[in-house]
Amino acid sequence: MFRLCYLGILLPLALGAGLPIVEYVVALILLWTLATVFLCASRLQTALYDDPGLIVFDYYPISDGDIFRRQWRRFLRGTWWTLLDFTAGYSLLLFHSGGGWHALSGGVVLGAVQWLFIVAMAVCLAAYARPKHIAFPGILFPAASFVFLLGGGGHPGLSAWLSNLAWCVPPTGWIVQGLGISNSGGLLHQIAPVVLSATLLALAPIAFRQARQTFLLSEPRHATDGRTPELIEFGEGQTRKADDIRAAIRGRQFLAGFDWQKAGFLERNVSRLFSARERVVAEFLLAANPRWTASFKAVLPFFLLVPLVFLLLGNRWVPHDGGAVWIVAVIVGANLLAYPRGFALPPQGGLQSAYYATYPVGFWELTRVLLKINFAKTIVCVLFLFVLWASAGGFQFLAFWNGLRLIALALIAQPLLVIAAISPNSNDTQNAEVVVLAVVLSLLMLAAGAVFFFATRWWLVAAAGILAAMVSIFGLLLYGRGFNGSRFDLVPLRRAEQE
Repeated sequence: MFRLCYLGILLPLALGAGLPIVEYVVALILLWTLATVFLCASRLQTALYDDPGLIVFDYYPISDGDIFRRQWRRFLRGTWWTLLDFTAGYSLLLFHSGGGWHALSGGVVLGAVQWLFIVAMAVCLAAYARPKHIAFPGILFPAASFVFLLGGGGHPGLSAWLSNLAWCVPPTGWIVQGLGISNSGGLLHQIAPVVLSATLLALAPIAFRQARQTFLLSEPRHATDGRTPELIEFGEGQTRKADDIRAAIRGRQFLAGFDWQKAGFLERNVSRLFSARERVVAEFLLAANPRWTASFKAVLPFFLLVPLVFLLLGNRWVPHDGGAVWIVAVIVGANLLAYPRGFALPPQGGLQSAYYATYPVGFWELTRVLLKINFAKTIVCVLFLFVLWASAGGFQFLAFWNGLRLIALALIAQPLLVIAAISPNSNDTQNAEVVVLAVVLSLLMLAAGAVFFFATRWWLVAAAGILAAMVSIFGLLLYGRGFNGSRFDLVPLRRAEQE
């Protein structure tokens, strides 16, 4: 989606002219370079240590070196998309710098150079940085790039400030200097881009050699920072003595279950909403590893940074604050749709049912557990959205009122989140009645939600809110009736596959 927006906004700029356009594109290239570097570093670490396909190599006599080379080639194939992004950006820069129609060929060359440096920086990060240090920038810079892509063109001051920072990011710094675009003055700003680029090219082979020599499929080095606790626990279990394992089995320690009280503060508070039976169901759905507190701590700096930007910079620098709020709302919504692993399908196992479907767990049990989990996650997320919305609106009454309506909409949509967890791994869409009913209810929900949020008269807001809540609850009741009445299968089969 970002790439379509990126090309859709950049290509029309080729018809314009002027310094503000050039500075906007330079600033966008700078932000997207940083975003791409961290994304590629994360993908390289995933390819080497977290790829589900790596388990296949445990059953074949293949050396770690051969496995590394295979995963490295796979990673490189996945980075070619950066050529298209930066070719478009540099072609536009060359066109406005007087390159004429030769800008396209020059953009391809500069895009290839940019790709080379991005791969080099990703290798250095993957070799020397821990995954938890890459995760947050891997979220921050793509989000900043997307916000700036949509609204940065209307803020020439912000574009100029960012473009003046291009000297510190190779190879963007010396490329824009070579094109005569950079406004950075001083001897340091003229020498630093070349020195940084040369240092990176010299360090990249060393980092690649380090990553290749330390790669061990059976004992991944990066697991020591807590990123893969299941793998650490499995490795520790393999080193135990046989007597310890036998004693643990005889003592039935494996039946103790997940200790909610010894987990993080979010796990402890959410567990208070569960009954004894619901704790067992939640433990099964979450594979006894909720990690809510750890995930919250990982994104907490981002949650605190965005309101701080609104407060410090204000509307003069922040591009389209309302659009930025909605983008963050989409990110929060995506987090809410990250359902427990019990609703997933077994990987690489053909057509199967989700995990929950093979155990004696009823629909309404699943509904109660999922509603309580999503309610707790929603409360945490919408409180942040409320603060963000209020800060973007200058803490005016209207901003507070809209923030409260956003919280209400998030709570009203809770029953639909239950359906969204079950529906993707079933064949309910093959039933024409279910599809027609889902379309009608979705249109009613969208219309009622829009009126609830945008209406100004209180009676319209109240009526739309009641209608949206009734539609949401009615949809869940109908879906539960169809689920318990076997109106569809819990295997994502298509009609042709059934026949």
